[in-house]
Amino acid sequence: MDTPSDSHQNRILLFCAFMLLAFNLRCHITSIPPVIADIQASLHVSTAAAGLLTSIPVLCFALFTPPASLLISRMTMAGSCVCALAGICLGVAVRAIPQLACTFAGTVIMGFSLTVGNIISLMIIACYFPGKKNILTGLYIAAMSVGSMLTSAATAVVAKAVNWQFGSTLWLVVTLAALVLWGILSAEERNATGGERAPVQKKAAEAEKLPPVWKRLPVCLLAAAFAAHTSLFYGLTAWLPEFMKSSLGMDSSRAGAAASLLQIAGILGSFGIPALSMSRFFTRRNQFLVVTVSWFLTPVGLILFPRLWILWLLFARHRFRRRVYRRIRPGNGSGARPGR
Repeated sequence: MDTPSDSHQNRILLFCAFMLLAFNLRCHITSIPPVIADIQASLHVSTAAAGLLTSIPVLCFALFTPPASLLISRMTMAGSCVCALAGICLGVAVRAIPQLACTFAGTVIMGFSLTVGNIISLMIIACYFPGKKNILTGLYIAAMSVGSMLTSAATAVVAKAVNWQFGSTLWLVVTLAALVLWGILSAEERNATGGERAPVQKKAAEAEKLPPVWKRLPVCLLAAAFAAHTSLFYGLTAWLPEFMKSSLGMDSSRAGAAASLLQIAGILGSFGIPALSMSRFFTRRNQFLVVTVSWFLTPVGLILFPRLWILWLLFARHRFRRRVYRRIRPGNGSGARPGR
């Protein structure tokens, strides 16, 4: 493990820092949908502009991945985490300024920072926890789900008692805690390496260039599947509270709490699919089939039978991120790297 020190204390510190990083990777996105009506009223924006506000982080994931990867390649892993968390703090703080330009600018800053965090978190699993990738991936998804659940359920309640700015920035407490831990690890990493890039990044820079992505059919198909899955997840996350209010007559607090079920079930889903894989019947193909059918049933069920929303949201949180990389990693034909 390429940590500054291999002591038991530092391994615990690294684990805690990683879990706090994962917690922050979704909570600042899911804190906005429950209070989107308050934001519209405060900033006097249309529904289209509010929809754009909830979509910006996802667009950032697509547009900013190349520059985020370039930034990571020039920094240590701990330094990249510090950069991501500091950017999240800045973006969320600017987003809370009650001016339309600041709200959008802060969301873009936050989106870029989250993109850096998304990339580096999977690299941390692969490089710092090589013997525990499965369990760490499950815990990583669970931590993101817990963060999403808490912000979905509590932000509207806090906003009702104070205002949406306070409700959306309250979660920076966790971001600052993560920033402190990664700052300590970054300082130790610099002391251990003399300021040079981490060995794993040197190896990545020296690795043989892979064939173009568009020439590897399995990678293209997986990218399309993940894109569809991500679109469904963030579409539901962004508009589920409003759907609950318009279809079932819930107020903002109840709608946010109801929408948090989408995130709560993710904790079960992150470990459920790997558990199913232990059965011979649930081959990798059947796992994909289960996830695909589940995600199809969720939006269709919500539209046709909205009063059964609990059932449909439980279907939505199965994941097929894990185990697929074994099929496309170097040595298996396509050359894609795990965790990418």
